[in-house]
Amino acid sequence: VMDSEIMYKAMLKAKDNGWVIMSHAEDHRFSARDMRIADIIMTLRDIYLAKETGARLHMSHVSTKEAIKYLKEAKGKYNNITCEVTPHHICLTKDVNNYRVNPPIREKEDVKEVIRAIKDGTVDCIGT
Repeated sequence: VMDSEIMYKAMLKAKDNGWVIMSHAEDHRFSARDMRIADIIMTLRDIYLAKETGARLHMSHVSTKEAIKYLKEAKGKYNNITCEVTPHHICLTKDVNNYRVNPPIREKEDVKEVIRAIKDGTVDCIGT
């Protein structure tokens, strides 16, 4: 959901009904130039909205070390946030260029941080 007001209203509705919001951190205004910026901005926005509304939030396909950092901090404070990563984001790095996925394959540092987050419990599950 690109529009923050719509996401806010969706979270309020989800909270009222006991639903979980599953968010894929994309911002198409940045995606063409730098999907990393989009991932970080939308992750921060959705964490903040989940904090404000009390809605249950599940961040899908987390792939950057920054998003992992922000989610780890948020999960330490709030019990309504979960996240998942994908197999290709723990097995492949950006130097492998014959794969096209969204979010894109990341740098080695991102992969290492995602794996650390699986081991320390920040990441709740692996999904496709």
